[in-house]
Amino acid sequence: MSNRLRPAVFCLAVASLLLAAPQTDVHCQTTDSAATSSDSVKIAPFDAPPVWKRYDYRQANMIVSFPITPAETKDKIGKFDRYTYKASHSIGTFQATSIALPTSYNKDQSNQIIAQMARDFIRANGLTIKEKQDYSNGTAGREYTLEKALVDMRYRIFIRGSWLYQLVISARTDKIDYEMEQEFFGSFDVSRTGR
Repeated sequence: MSNRLRPAVFCLAVASLLLAAPQTDVHCQTTDSAATSSDSVKIAPFDAPPVWKRYDYRQANMIVSFPITPAETKDKIGKFDRYTYKASHSIGTFQATSIALPTSYNKDQSNQIIAQMARDFIRANGLTIKEKQDYSNGTAGREYTLEKALVDMRYRIFIRGSWLYQLVISARTDKIDYEMEQEFFGSFDVSRTGR
């Protein structure tokens, strides 16, 4: 397999990281030519008030704040390293993902990758788009407001240099507010020591 990004396989793997509102069952399905797996995870509520703390993930080339210490995972999508940090709190679930791309892409290429990934993510998880807008924090990006049943989601996806980033907030319908977005989305930055 070449170092070329295969959006369909890549997107389905990313889609498996769908976040759900607290106290909701999450059914994750990953599909790749190598393996197929299915998991069910119960996200427990956490009632302490959020205390936002900034984390510098140098290996993932990002700095971002979470309301509690996030779980960390590192895996691969094909040959590409993917770093995921996820925290569930009673106010919502927060996830930051970075993927080391094999090269930097121009704006048109980046827009194609982002559009395909977002489309696959939304379709694979049965989400409805409430709002979509371009987002610029790098070469190219988009921001979505999505919904499914009693869950609202804010989904930012963008490419900066040779890294693809995804930031996701998921909470009960109409519970995502400006302060929550500022604490999480507003805290994002690229690590000073990353490639």
